[in-house]
Amino acid sequence: MARHVIQPNVHNRIQALDILRGFAVLGILLANIPAFSGPYWSAMASGQKHESIGLVEALTYVFVTGKFRTPLAIMFGVGLVLQYQRRIEIPRAWPWGYLKRNALLLVIGLLHVIFIWSGDILLTYAVVAFIAVWFAKLKDEVLMVLSIMGIVLITLAAAGFAYALTDPTFASMMGSESKWLTPAEEMRVFGAGTYIDQMLFRAKFAASLIVSSIVFAPAFVPYFLLGMWLGKIGFLASPSSHPKLKRWLLGLGLGLGLALNAMSFMSLGKPWSFAGYLYAEGVAGPILGIGYLTLAAVIVEETRNAVTGAIERVGRMALTAYLAQSVIATAIFYSGIGLFGKTSSSQDLLFVILIWAIVIAFCNFWMKRFSIGPVEWLWRSATEFRVLAIKVGPPTTVGGPPSTIESSASLPDSSARLDTDRPHADQSSS
Repeated sequence: MARHVIQPNVHNRIQALDILRGFAVLGILLANIPAFSGPYWSAMASGQKHESIGLVEALTYVFVTGKFRTPLAIMFGVGLVLQYQRRIEIPRAWPWGYLKRNALLLVIGLLHVIFIWSGDILLTYAVVAFIAVWFAKLKDEVLMVLSIMGIVLITLAAAGFAYALTDPTFASMMGSESKWLTPAEEMRVFGAGTYIDQMLFRAKFAASLIVSSIVFAPAFVPYFLLGMWLGKIGFLASPSSHPKLKRWLLGLGLGLGLALNAMSFMSLGKPWSFAGYLYAEGVAGPILGIGYLTLAAVIVEETRNAVTGAIERVGRMALTAYLAQSVIATAIFYSGIGLFGKTSSSQDLLFVILIWAIVIAFCNFWMKRFSIGPVEWLWRSATEFRVLAIKVGPPTTVGGPPSTIESSASLPDSSARLDTDRPHADQSSS
């Protein structure tokens, strides 16, 4: 009996989607850097952090906090629906082949949490994908309506919860006390502890992260659905083909998004507030994130230069790049160089630029020699239970919207045409 396999597609890629994916992966480091550089998880768990908010922190609230998870979630949704369009033609490849692939992504996320860094997003998005996968067959209009309704409901719920947290009594009830998850313990473990100490800390933290990934998964589902809809209509590859939608998303994302986020300046010079953080993270941030991704899509459609080319290569190996950022950041701040808790917010921004430079240089070096990232290659080979080729030849990029396209349903490689590289039947028996 012939066994159908899904080959990694490296030809006729949609360049715009690779650039947007690279933009989202690099951008999320800006949001994550406070959790790399100092005690963070204990503040989140207790809902308390007492430092006054300065200019850099206020600007971070306005332009960064909660803004890059949305583009990344949307790109995951784009990848999911493109994977559906490819796999639906293969017997038993949808949804079961995809679910197997996504389960392996969940394992990668869990390994990331335990062995590298506690702030992994792959675990959460894999959980969300297990929900969103069942929406892939819906019509474009249904996906659009469900995504809009979901975003409105989630935003209102987050706004209500943030407002409730302004009540000190309610805020104290929501804060959790932990004997091991404290700023002092984070400083001891990540500032001066051994790798084993850090791994044990992360293993403890993994349990709460798994629970939170399940609890908060519904908050990301509408953005997956939005990405699935935008992927089906080809908007992100060619915004000019949808002028009304482009104007609407830019107006909502940048107009309303910037207005909502400007309120974060009200925190300037005041003690940190968990209610304010939740507002930036769950209310104002995602709206502006939609604007960021739309603006990037518009710019990418009209611009091709050395910068977009470099970011494109990051997008082509985005899973590798995402994990590499964690490896480099933990080497800088944890007991490698040991800067944990010793840097200011302004200094953290300089380290973001340094990490970007290293990751971009590595991705460009790698993609000149191989056609798929190393982690992507391992992931795909494990999915297919066979060793896939890693050096197949240079890709051919395209800029317009695809008619039929394929991709992975996560960070890497969601940007190629199906019609030029269809999956074939492997003649080995199964």
